[in-house]
Order: sequence, then structure tokens, then C-alpha cells
Amino acid sequence: MKIEEVKMKDRADDYVNEFCLIAVETGYDDQALMKFFREGLSISLQDKIMLRMDGIPDTLEDWYNLVIRYNNQYKMVMVNKKRRAPREVVKPKVVRKEKKTVIS
Repeated sequence: MKIEEVKMKDRADDYVNEFCLIAVETGYDDQALMKFFREGLSISLQDKIMLRMDGIPDTLEDWYNLVIRYNNQYKMVMVNKKRRAPREVVKPKVVRKEKKTVIS
């Protein structure tokens, strides 16, 4: 697989590990690797990192750490949202018994 084809699918740590394994074989410098790494992220995660108040990460290691941290934070937020979501109220079904008519 080429470094340009590596994309983050679900877990950031899996993406970082896969990217590192391939990056070692490429011979690219860190500037090029940072570009490929960033392009493998979702647009929303790229934006979050690029727009942060502390500026854009300077090193590949900083990129790795930020992506893992932001991904973990996102997953925690999603778990909390799920817990806070209003639960569907299931009303018990009312079953009426028919009255038996006795004919005498």
C-alpha cells in the first residue's frame, strides 16, 4: 500500500500505527509525511487540528498525539451523548378483557 492511500477509518491509534509502518519505508522527510498524514484524516478532524488556538503541529509526533487525543475525546463525547439521550418511553399496552354475557 502507498502512503497516499492510508486513511483513518475508525481508531486514531490504528491509523497512526499503520501510517508509521508504511512511512518508514518511503524515505520521505517529515514535512512530506505530515502532509500525507493530514490528508488521511477526515476533513472535520483536519479542520479541528488546523484551527486550534495553539497553531498547526510542528512535528509528525505532535500530529500523531493530537489525532489520538482528539479521537479519544470525540469517542468520549459520543458515549456521553448516548447516555444523556432521552430514552424512548414505551407505554404499556392496555388490554381490555371482554365481559362475558351469560344468558340464562
